[in-house]
Amino acid sequence: MTDTQDYMIKDDWQAFEFTGMLVAGPVSNRVMSRSGQPRARYATATLYQTLGGKYVLERWNMSDVYHDESRSCDPVGKSSRLWIPCRVADLSPDAIPCNRAATRQVCRPPDRRDRYATVLCERDRLQVMELPTWQKVVQQMATARHRDGFTSSVVTDLMEELLAEAERNGAVFDGPRPVTKIA
Repeated sequence: MTDTQDYMIKDDWQAFEFTGMLVAGPVSNRVMSRSGQPRARYATATLYQTLGGKYVLERWNMSDVYHDESRSCDPVGKSSRLWIPCRVADLSPDAIPCNRAATRQVCRPPDRRDRYATVLCERDRLQVMELPTWQKVVQQMATARHRDGFTSSVVTDLMEELLAEAERNGAVFDGPRPVTKIA
Protein backbone atom coordinates (compact mmCIF):
# COMPACT_ATOMS: atom_id res chain seq x y z
CA MET A 1 0.00 0.00 0.00
CA THR A 2 1.12 3.55 -0.61
CA ASP A 3 1.83 6.36 1.83
CA THR A 4 -1.01 8.46 3.21
CA GLN A 5 -2.08 11.39 1.08
CA ASP A 6 -5.05 13.58 0.22
CA TYR A 7 -7.27 12.35 -2.63
CA MET A 8 -9.99 13.98 -4.70
CA ILE A 9 -12.17 11.91 -7.02
CA LYS A 10 -14.45 13.95 -9.24
CA ASP A 11 -16.56 13.97 -12.36
CA ASP A 12 -18.67 16.70 -13.99
CA TRP A 13 -21.22 16.71 -11.15
CA GLN A 14 -19.57 15.88 -7.84
CA ALA A 15 -16.31 15.60 -5.94
CA PHE A 16 -15.18 13.31 -3.12
CA GLU A 17 -12.26 14.24 -0.86
CA PHE A 18 -10.52 12.08 1.75
CA THR A 19 -7.14 11.35 3.28
CA GLY A 20 -5.91 7.79 3.05
CA MET A 21 -3.86 5.25 1.14
CA LEU A 22 -4.12 3.66 -2.26
CA VAL A 23 -4.81 -0.02 -1.61
CA ALA A 24 -5.03 -1.25 -5.23
CA GLY A 25 -5.57 -0.08 -8.76
CA PRO A 26 -6.47 1.34 -10.98
CA VAL A 27 -7.29 -1.88 -12.79
CA SER A 28 -9.26 -2.07 -16.04
CA ASN A 29 -11.10 -4.57 -18.19
CA ARG A 30 -10.47 -2.42 -21.29
CA VAL A 31 -8.66 -5.24 -23.10
CA MET A 32 -10.49 -8.55 -23.50
CA SER A 33 -8.45 -11.34 -21.93
CA ARG A 34 -9.11 -13.96 -24.63
CA SER A 35 -8.76 -11.93 -27.83
CA GLY A 36 -6.58 -9.06 -26.66
CA GLN A 37 -8.96 -6.65 -28.45
CA PRO A 38 -10.22 -3.47 -26.77
CA ARG A 39 -13.79 -3.42 -25.45
CA ALA A 40 -16.23 -0.72 -26.55
CA ARG A 41 -17.65 -0.51 -23.02
CA TYR A 42 -15.38 -1.15 -20.07
CA ALA A 43 -14.65 -0.22 -16.45
CA THR A 44 -11.78 0.83 -14.23
CA ALA A 45 -11.67 0.36 -10.47
CA THR A 46 -9.48 1.69 -7.66
CA LEU A 47 -9.61 0.86 -3.94
CA TYR A 48 -8.48 3.21 -1.16
CA GLN A 49 -8.50 3.05 2.64
CA THR A 50 -9.17 6.19 4.67
CA LEU A 51 -7.29 7.17 7.83
CA GLY A 52 -10.42 6.14 9.74
CA GLY A 53 -10.15 2.60 8.36
CA LYS A 54 -13.05 2.76 5.92
CA TYR A 55 -12.68 1.76 2.29
CA VAL A 56 -13.43 3.91 -0.76
CA LEU A 57 -14.21 2.05 -3.98
CA GLU A 58 -13.95 4.17 -7.14
CA ARG A 59 -15.42 2.70 -10.30
CA TRP A 60 -15.62 4.34 -13.69
CA ASN A 61 -17.90 2.86 -16.37
CA MET A 62 -16.38 3.99 -19.66
CA SER A 63 -17.58 3.87 -23.26
CA ASP A 64 -16.24 4.50 -26.74
CA VAL A 65 -19.69 4.01 -28.33
CA TYR A 66 -21.58 6.76 -30.15
CA HIS A 67 -25.14 7.05 -31.52
CA ASP A 68 -27.06 9.03 -34.12
CA GLU A 69 -29.05 12.05 -32.94
CA SER A 70 -32.40 10.35 -33.58
CA ARG A 71 -31.93 8.06 -30.57
CA SER A 72 -33.65 5.31 -32.58
CA CYS A 73 -31.78 2.66 -30.58
CA ASP A 74 -33.29 4.06 -27.35
CA PRO A 75 -36.93 4.75 -28.25
CA VAL A 76 -38.09 4.98 -24.62
CA GLY A 77 -35.35 7.45 -23.72
CA LYS A 78 -33.91 5.48 -20.78
CA SER A 79 -30.31 6.01 -21.87
CA SER A 80 -30.53 9.53 -23.29
CA ARG A 81 -29.44 11.13 -19.99
CA LEU A 82 -26.21 9.16 -20.34
CA TRP A 83 -25.44 10.60 -23.78
CA ILE A 84 -23.77 13.89 -24.61
CA PRO A 85 -23.60 15.65 -27.99
CA CYS A 86 -20.19 15.63 -29.69
CA ARG A 87 -18.79 16.18 -33.15
CA VAL A 88 -17.54 13.28 -35.24
CA ALA A 89 -14.23 15.17 -35.56
CA ASP A 90 -13.80 14.97 -31.76
CA LEU A 91 -14.30 11.20 -31.45
CA SER A 92 -11.37 9.17 -30.17
CA PRO A 93 -9.71 6.78 -32.63
CA ASP A 94 -11.22 3.89 -30.61
CA ALA A 95 -14.81 5.18 -30.89
CA ILE A 96 -17.22 2.84 -32.63
CA PRO A 97 -20.81 3.34 -33.82
CA CYS A 98 -23.69 1.79 -31.92
CA ASN A 99 -24.43 -0.62 -34.78
CA ARG A 100 -21.00 -2.26 -34.31
CA ALA A 101 -21.17 -2.52 -30.50
CA ALA A 102 -24.78 -3.49 -29.99
CA THR A 103 -26.43 -6.59 -28.73
CA ARG A 104 -29.86 -4.97 -29.03
CA GLN A 105 -31.71 -2.52 -31.31
CA VAL A 106 -29.26 -0.19 -33.01
CA CYS A 107 -29.15 3.20 -34.68
CA ARG A 108 -27.12 4.18 -37.74
CA PRO A 109 -24.73 7.03 -36.84
CA PRO A 110 -23.22 9.10 -39.64
CA ASP A 111 -20.03 7.98 -41.30
CA ARG A 112 -16.84 9.13 -39.55
CA ARG A 113 -15.78 10.90 -42.73
CA ASP A 114 -18.54 13.47 -42.09
CA ARG A 115 -16.36 15.31 -39.56
CA TYR A 116 -18.91 18.10 -38.92
CA ALA A 117 -21.81 15.79 -38.11
CA THR A 118 -23.06 15.72 -34.53
CA VAL A 119 -23.45 12.39 -32.74
CA LEU A 120 -24.35 11.34 -29.21
CA CYS A 121 -21.46 9.91 -27.19
CA GLU A 122 -22.07 7.69 -24.20
CA ARG A 123 -21.07 9.53 -21.02
CA ASP A 124 -18.43 8.02 -18.73
CA ARG A 125 -20.01 7.41 -15.32
CA LEU A 126 -18.38 7.57 -11.90
CA GLN A 127 -19.50 5.51 -8.93
CA VAL A 128 -17.86 6.10 -5.54
CA MET A 129 -18.74 4.06 -2.47
CA GLU A 130 -17.60 4.46 1.12
CA LEU A 131 -17.67 1.04 2.79
CA PRO A 132 -17.03 0.28 6.48
CA THR A 133 -15.26 -3.11 6.15
CA TRP A 134 -13.44 -5.23 3.59
CA GLN A 135 -16.36 -7.68 3.73
CA LYS A 136 -18.70 -4.91 2.53
CA VAL A 137 -16.19 -4.09 -0.22
CA VAL A 138 -16.36 -7.69 -1.48
CA GLN A 139 -20.15 -7.76 -1.24
CA GLN A 140 -20.43 -4.51 -3.17
CA MET A 141 -17.98 -5.72 -5.82
CA ALA A 142 -19.93 -8.95 -6.30
CA THR A 143 -23.51 -7.64 -6.36
CA ALA A 144 -25.21 -6.69 -9.61
CA ARG A 145 -28.64 -5.07 -9.56
CA HIS A 146 -30.52 -5.52 -12.82
CA ARG A 147 -33.16 -3.25 -14.36
CA ASP A 148 -35.92 -5.79 -13.75
CA GLY A 149 -35.22 -5.82 -9.98
CA PHE A 150 -33.29 -9.08 -10.15
CA THR A 151 -30.03 -9.27 -8.16
CA SER A 152 -27.11 -11.54 -8.91
CA SER A 153 -23.75 -12.08 -7.29
CA VAL A 154 -20.41 -12.83 -8.91
CA VAL A 155 -16.94 -11.39 -8.44
CA THR A 156 -16.03 -10.21 -11.95
CA ASP A 157 -12.55 -10.55 -13.38
CA LEU A 158 -12.06 -6.81 -12.88
CA MET A 159 -12.92 -6.94 -9.19
CA GLU A 160 -10.99 -10.16 -8.64
CA GLU A 161 -7.92 -8.46 -10.11
CA LEU A 162 -8.44 -5.48 -7.78
CA LEU A 163 -8.72 -7.71 -4.68
CA ALA A 164 -5.68 -9.78 -5.70
CA GLU A 165 -3.62 -6.61 -6.19
CA ALA A 166 -4.79 -5.32 -2.80
CA GLU A 167 -3.51 -8.49 -1.12
CA ARG A 168 -0.21 -8.33 -3.02
CA ASN A 169 0.16 -4.71 -1.83
CA GLY A 170 -0.20 -5.81 1.80
CA ALA A 171 -3.90 -5.28 2.48
CA VAL A 172 -5.00 -7.56 5.27
CA PHE A 173 -8.44 -9.05 4.78
CA ASP A 174 -8.78 -10.81 8.15
CA GLY A 175 -11.95 -12.08 9.68
CA PRO A 176 -14.89 -14.08 8.42
CA ARG A 177 -15.76 -14.17 4.76
CA PRO A 178 -18.75 -12.04 3.81
CA VAL A 179 -22.11 -13.79 4.01
CA THR A 180 -25.02 -12.70 1.86
CA LYS A 181 -28.35 -13.75 3.35
CA ILE A 182 -30.99 -14.99 0.94
CA ALA A 183 -34.58 -14.93 2.12
